[in-house]
Amino acid sequence: MWMLVSVLGWMFALCALAVLARRAVSVVELRWDAPMYHYPFAALRGGLGVPYVLPESLQRIYEGFPPLPHAVQGALWRLTGDMRAVGATNLIALLAFAVGCAALLRAPLWLVVTGALTIPHVIIQSGTAYVDLFANVGLALALAIALAAVVFPDEAGRGSLPAAVIGLAVAAWSKFQLAPLVGVVFVLLFGLGVWRPRAALGTRRRVLAWLVVGATVASAPYVKNAIAYGNPFWPVRVPIVGARLPYTFVNQDRVQRPQALAHLPQPLLFAHSVLEIDHPRRYTNRPRWLIDQGSASVAFRMGGFWAVGVLTSVLIAVVGTLRSDARRGAAGVALIAGMIAVVSVMPQSHELRYYLFLPLTLVAWNAALLERLRHRFPSWCAAVAVIALVGAGYMVRENRFYYGQSPVDRNMAATSWGAAAWWSLFTPGVTYCAVGVAPIGIFLTGPSMRDYGIVERDSIGACPRGMPIATMVMGQRRVISGSVTAR
Repeated sequence: MWMLVSVLGWMFALCALAVLARRAVSVVELRWDAPMYHYPFAALRGGLGVPYVLPESLQRIYEGFPPLPHAVQGALWRLTGDMRAVGATNLIALLAFAVGCAALLRAPLWLVVTGALTIPHVIIQSGTAYVDLFANVGLALALAIALAAVVFPDEAGRGSLPAAVIGLAVAAWSKFQLAPLVGVVFVLLFGLGVWRPRAALGTRRRVLAWLVVGATVASAPYVKNAIAYGNPFWPVRVPIVGARLPYTFVNQDRVQRPQALAHLPQPLLFAHSVLEIDHPRRYTNRPRWLIDQGSASVAFRMGGFWAVGVLTSVLIAVVGTLRSDARRGAAGVALIAGMIAVVSVMPQSHELRYYLFLPLTLVAWNAALLERLRHRFPSWCAAVAVIALVGAGYMVRENRFYYGQSPVDRNMAATSWGAAAWWSLFTPGVTYCAVGVAPIGIFLTGPSMRDYGIVERDSIGACPRGMPIATMVMGQRRVISGSVTAR
């Protein structure tokens, strides 16, 4: 039975990955954040020489935000010469996660892929310029390794500790939201490897050496920000400390939650989001799940893990962990409950795309458990694998828009956003100050992204003196001569 399920699982995983890979390299993402800053940051990190200058507000974000995912995106863009290659970053990260689970946790690769593709946010992000999936896979792998050290402390895990440390560093170098959680996992690994040593992690000295090096590398962007700007999370306002540290990014204060649920404490809001309470199962004008979960009421910025899939994964993890070893399994279950509880109190915990490591950790752990238990409980393990396949198949149906998304190249994206309509107003080789054009400033550089220079500014008064200004005047696109009021 297990062999048959494995064959079907491999067939599904390979077919699904092939379809998603096609999408990943053929679609320019149209959602707001992608043209607003993901593509511009990738172009800058990759040294592509696109003649586009960020507005002052985005420049500060570029200077402070963790640089790794956009550096990888920029490298892929530069290597291929195609903007669409940026979308492959998350899919490559997902494949690296699956291979890491197979190599370090003995988890069947097909089962990791299949389990991951029961998570809507994973399917959606596997071919976009957003960086949440890239950021979360390292943290998920590190937590799964920590779980294995708790429940299977005597198993040799050569490479597990270095992989966990590298995964944590990648997460810290990718997303501000993950930095506190990276710190928590570093402390957990310290407790497991130094305070109460686990053979699976190595000797005390080895664990301590890796953790010191890893923590130093992981904290580097935050130390740099603290030295340069007086705020490790520059330009974002740090919770609790608040205005005591310098910050300039004020948009974070805007409420990003459903108005009807604004009164709920954060853990309850998190529960509503994970369980998708009262969320519509169908929309007339959009797919069931979006990358940012906008354009909704009670589901605004909420959901995206698929409630049935989450509950099933948690149940399988609890039962499988306890079946593996009652005493150590109880500690493993406590660790799973603890990581969910910690995330629930995070300021943006209801925006689940920021915390994709939660379901991904369960996916990795469940796959590792099934490989260890399938000889002791063959029927149960086969049933669990079938459930994963059925769930992934159902998610193909529910997310068919993303599996079947038509190609979108750079010029199609520029036309869709209305950026191409500006090109007839521009003179090749001339640099313009673009005002009020967000989020399409980088697309204004023309069909080849070399045709026109664009300096984007937040107001006309901030434009360089004498530079022609591209802006909207009474709802119409206009190019006006350099304003004498501009500096």
